[in-house]
Amino acid sequence: MEKLTFKNIIDSLDDGYDPNERERIFDLLLKVDLEDAALLGARQFLIDNQFNHVALRNYLQENRTNIRKNRFSLNKNVWIRIAAVFIGVVVFSYLTIFRQSNFDMSPYEAVEQGLPVMMGEESNKHFSDGMSRFKQKEYKESIKLLVDCLPSDTVTYYIGICEYFEKEYNLSLVTLNKIPSSSNFYQKAQFFKALALVKQKKYKEAKQALYEINEPELVALSKELLSNLPND
Repeated sequence: MEKLTFKNIIDSLDDGYDPNERERIFDLLLKVDLEDAALLGARQFLIDNQFNHVALRNYLQENRTNIRKNRFSLNKNVWIRIAAVFIGVVVFSYLTIFRQSNFDMSPYEAVEQGLPVMMGEESNKHFSDGMSRFKQKEYKESIKLLVDCLPSDTVTYYIGICEYFEKEYNLSLVTLNKIPSSSNFYQKAQFFKALALVKQKKYKEAKQALYEINEPELVALSKELLSNLPND
């Protein structure tokens, strides 16, 4: 297969470049196995911007202009290398598994499916209704019902989980921290605390939460999550 270089990408960004050839270059960029950080970054940038070559050109031109302001003299070869450095920054942010826009947390979040809905005496009705809303992913409504329940670790835990799914990560952490280590919900609380901390990119604290988990159903997922976290 044809060898693709970063210079090919730079050349294809010119307005006078043959559109059909540009399309061929971009198609090749999608298909080939890449190791070069600049090419990987260019590919991800173009994917995220609907293969808008003008957006990529403007991004690179902006950085080229910023360097010129620092009184560097650029010929095209130097420019290509510098462009590669800047586009490498893009790939760094996308190659980490915890990029916020694309990282799929659903396999970890699926740990919690809620408790069975058991309609019984009036004192339990708010909790049953809260669980029903939880299962329907109506988390705000679930919280409204759960806060009217008699206080318990169970109620506190599910309020914290609802806050997590509402992307209220700070609130979720505060709530889940109320669950004592003696509680049956402590291990799951630690797991969701770790997820909330990952969402906030607080990886060191997330690891500390995961290290405390020894519940069999959570150990494998915790180890997987730990292996994917960036180094401190």
